[in-house]
Formats: sequence, C-alpha cells, structure tokens
Amino acid sequence: MIKFPFAKTAAVVLVLCGTAQSAEAETWTFKDWNISTTKNPTTGKMDCLAVTSADVENQVRLTYEQGSEFSYPTITFRHLEVLPRHEPLLWQDAKLTFIFDDSSEFSGTTEDISPLMINGEGRTAFDGYPYNNELAMTSMAQGDRMSAILTDDGTKIFDVSLSGFVASYLKIVEQCGAERDGIF
Repeated sequence: MIKFPFAKTAAVVLVLCGTAQSAEAETWTFKDWNISTTKNPTTGKMDCLAVTSADVENQVRLTYEQGSEFSYPTITFRHLEVLPRHEPLLWQDAKLTFIFDDSSEFSGTTEDISPLMINGEGRTAFDGYPYNNELAMTSMAQGDRMSAILTDDGTKIFDVSLSGFVASYLKIVEQCGAERDGIF
C-alpha cells in the first residue's frame, strides 16, 4: 500500500480553499426577501444586498458595504414600469409617503433613473429614498406590508411584503457588520 504523507494536508487545503471561495458569493432567502453577499474585488470587503423577491417591478433594496462609514444600510424603493413606454413616470424629486400596515408612515423623495436597461429594452424607472433611513428600517421591522403613494395626489405606486425583513436585516448585520441597535 502506498502512503502519501501530505494527503491529509492537501485535503485540508482543498477544503479551506473551497470554503473561502464559497464565502465570496452567497445567497439566502427569508420568506419574501432574497439576500446576497459578494466580496468586492477592489476593496476586499463584503457587499450585502437584500431585495424583496415577489415583484420585479416594485422592489425594496437594502445595500451595505462592510466597513461603511454609515451605521445602517441604504434603503432604495425601486419602481419599474410594467410595459415600456419610454416616458417619465414621475418628475425628479417627487414627494413620496411610505405607509406601513395602513397606519404608521414616513416621507421620502424620488430620483429618476430612466431609462433602466432590462433585457436590452429601455424601461422607465425611479428610485425612492426615505428621508430617515433609521426610522424607515424600524417601521419595516415592525410592519407586515409597506405601500408607497405620491404625496401630492395619493396615487398608489406599489405595495410590498415585509415578511422576512428582520431575518434579512440580521443577515446583513452578521455578514457585513451593519448596526443592529436602534432598529430592533
């Protein structure tokens, strides 16, 4: 029988290399949310992204880079037109109101990001941002659903599930070091 003195060492190295590689890009799903982490090739730090998964046209996105100067992830509310029509949906800096479970609310604004290329087709879209990220995340942690309406005329833009938000946020805390205190 031939013995390979370095076989165990080689096996350990292969296992560790495989673990390191899989840690560079991972995904999880918690109810209606998808979370992904990737290692930024430039900085070497982890980038975390949590996205509502049910509706491609209306998404809530949390983004956070490990070691960020900010304590909390950035929240973006993305609305994409269903059928391409190549016309702006909203004016730049439109005022939004975000409502949770038809009771608590907070304000935000929009940024036109048109055209957003989806499958080679220019689609009209906007990103909405809350004025206060910490207040928004606290409300999201306590709510089941969130709606966005145009403040001026009450037009409902979208409604998303918050089921799985807390687990998604905690995964960002675990993987990228976002702040937990003040949210839960």
